[in-house]
Amino acid sequence: MALNLFFVHVPLKKPDFSRCIKHPRHSDKIYSLSIDPNDRFLVSASKDKKIILWNLETKTLETTLNGHSDTIYSTDFSADGKTLASASKDKKIILWNLETKKKIDTLTGHSDAVNDVLFSPDGQEMASASEDGTIILWDLKTRRPKKWLTGHSQGVKCLAFSSDSKKLASASEDKSVIIWDLKTGSPEKYFKGIKRDVYSMAFSKNNRIIAFASLDKTISLWDPETGGFLSMLDGHTDAVYSLAFSPDSKSLVSGSYDKSVILWDVETGLPKLKFEGHKEAVSSVIFSSNGEYIASASFDKTVKLWNLNELLNSLKDVAEQERSLGLFRKGLNVLPSVAQNSSEIK
Repeated sequence: MALNLFFVHVPLKKPDFSRCIKHPRHSDKIYSLSIDPNDRFLVSASKDKKIILWNLETKTLETTLNGHSDTIYSTDFSADGKTLASASKDKKIILWNLETKKKIDTLTGHSDAVNDVLFSPDGQEMASASEDGTIILWDLKTRRPKKWLTGHSQGVKCLAFSSDSKKLASASEDKSVIIWDLKTGSPEKYFKGIKRDVYSMAFSKNNRIIAFASLDKTISLWDPETGGFLSMLDGHTDAVYSLAFSPDSKSLVSGSYDKSVILWDVETGLPKLKFEGHKEAVSSVIFSSNGEYIASASFDKTVKLWNLNELLNSLKDVAEQERSLGLFRKGLNVLPSVAQNSSEIK
């Protein structure tokens, strides 16, 4: 099978290229990306009702998983990497065996589209969020609902587990974000002052920060313990649809309707690198477990895999060239951006 391989260069630097993989296998918008904990597989899920499993070692298509009857909004790997969960507009969650590439079970319980599904980091639970306004905590042994979390007045768009699996955050169309104590199943913290819908969020690995991606074009960082506002990351020119922390929590990546991906320095709140090349909104972004790659998916039906280490090393070389030329970067207007040249391999 053919893959389109995109070589990426940074201005003033040649011929040292970083790599980016693109594929045309989906026939409609892609909504979700996931990478397994061992960095063996990447999955993409789409409005075309398909899940495509990619082998990251060989950069080839492994298989296509079919089972949903409507748009697939979310996917997630279990902590051991053996199971994949997918959530769909068809109101169902499907569990897949990654060894056999077969369906394990179909879970039902929501009365409307399932917008998000996540395994807890400790592998003991799974949570799902729905347009019906509820969150279900699933017993993974019986594959039945264990607890319903109710507190939102409209559809729940996204979820995030704390790294210790003790808390779950949920964001709703009612413009509220709630952090739940999973031991009691009760709301622990309400976030106020959110003006637009939050479409993606994540805890930092040390659980000291929770980040919200908003339709107001910004990313806001909050203290999950106090509910206090920390800082704002402002750089996108349209709604921010997805975000993810790096494994060390020092960086954050975001994808936007402005078609770009931005890599941020969490401590300074400043952008480090801007990835360009998608032709439509960027719907999902994720780091590999080892932090070496960033994957981005778009409504343009493509997925790109960016070699972060090579890009950042290239930028260091570019900075040295610029200093030798008496050039200096100041602010987002001259933020280093990644441009593309393409070459197809089979």
